[in-house]
Amino acid sequence: MDFYIRSRYTIDIIKKDLAYETGLKEELCESMAGMIKENYQTLQMGLIMSYLRKKFDEDEEDCNGKNKN
Repeated sequence: MDFYIRSRYTIDIIKKDLAYETGLKEELCESMAGMIKENYQTLQMGLIMSYLRKKFDEDEEDCNGKNKN
């Protein structure tokens, strides 16, 4: 799911890609694409928070001297 959110694909492209990549039936791909659409902002915020957490952890390690060359 992260891939589709990061790529900012349209719902139609998500459905087609899911069908192509997974071989799932059209109805299931449509349902999954619908769930992504309904929860898009929440999923996007989750990705942003994960990125920020990762950056914070990296910065914290740098401050503690763990990543210094």
